[in-house]
Amino acid sequence: SIAILVAIDCQFKAFPVSGPCLDSQHGLSGRPCRPRRSSLSVTVTLRDVARLAGVSTTTVSRTLSKPQRVNSETRDRVQQAAEALGYTGNEMARSLRQQDTRTIGLIISDILNPFHAQVAGGLERYASEQGYSAILCNSDEDVNKERASLELLRRHRVMGIVLEPTEGSRAEVEAIVRSGIPVVEVDRVSGAVGAASVLSDNIGGAAVAARYLLSLGHRRIATIAGDQQLTRRLPGSAGNCGHLVA
Repeated sequence: SIAILVAIDCQFKAFPVSGPCLDSQHGLSGRPCRPRRSSLSVTVTLRDVARLAGVSTTTVSRTLSKPQRVNSETRDRVQQAAEALGYTGNEMARSLRQQDTRTIGLIISDILNPFHAQVAGGLERYASEQGYSAILCNSDEDVNKERASLELLRRHRVMGIVLEPTEGSRAEVEAIVRSGIPVVEVDRVSGAVGAASVLSDNIGGAAVAARYLLSLGHRRIATIAGDQQLTRRLPGSAGNCGHLVA
């Protein structure tokens, strides 16, 4: 499944109906009606704020995006009008116009794997600290799901993608890189040209483990590895451990 962490700010105004109720058979019933929402909700716009503040929409936009460039009297009037109307703006529309979505994508191979969950949690926390949002996708080691996730992130105009690639995803990753979206591969590599990677020191880790077992007197040492279709592309995988302690 795909978990999308995208928030779109919208502010709606509800129009309650008060006074006597209208009975279709007997006219006014005399009993008060319960407030109810209109079937048509209205979104507060820049134009509404400008009308209330007595300024242009350009001035409202400038005040809300760059308040330091507006005189204090106008700034106070616009801010008071915005607060009175409950205006919150549309951050997604603004970011798309400026080609700055402040959003990154993360595709992990298995959300139930504790290691991958820690990667996702750490990335989301750091992104949030830097003022970015994250869109999280789970490929389930399925290249077709990964392809769909890459397309989803491309349509959302993310500013970069962190990816744990599946087997056979090289062409799809290269296409994303060519589109101008930076890609960083984590824990494994697809072989895609132009993609950066952050990998564990598999050789160093295996050497430490092997030397420890040798120090205990063990000489017949076996290796239990994961999917060789994935690990064989990385240095220090099961097939390369024979020379670590030579």
